[in-house]
Amino acid sequence: MKMVSLESLIQALSPFGRVRERRQQRRIYEPRLELNIEGHAYSTQDWSLGGFRLAYFHRRPAAYEVIAGRILDVRSIRGGEFSAEVVRLEDSGEIGCRLLDITAATLMSMANLKSH
Repeated sequence: MKMVSLESLIQALSPFGRVRERRQQRRIYEPRLELNIEGHAYSTQDWSLGGFRLAYFHRRPAAYEVIAGRILDVRSIRGGEFSAEVVRLEDSGEIGCRLLDITAATLMSMANLKSH
């Protein structure tokens, strides 16, 4: 599947031709995204079109490390590949990630879910 830059896709879809600040994106708690990263399964604590938060990670990633994985099909969310940058690390093991690239169909299904 073809991967696209999250920023370029949001810009193309935005009626104003610019990306919103990440803080303005509403967090979604249900349905949780189901992810597979480095052979490990995760359910997100919350997510938005800009990123996601995990309660734990199987190892301690470096700050700003890029991780790659797959979003699995859940309800009306179409699965696809993604890459994300680790932007938050907690002592508890929780991490926050900013999406860098994502399969276009996956992002569109996430955006459609958020609009309802």
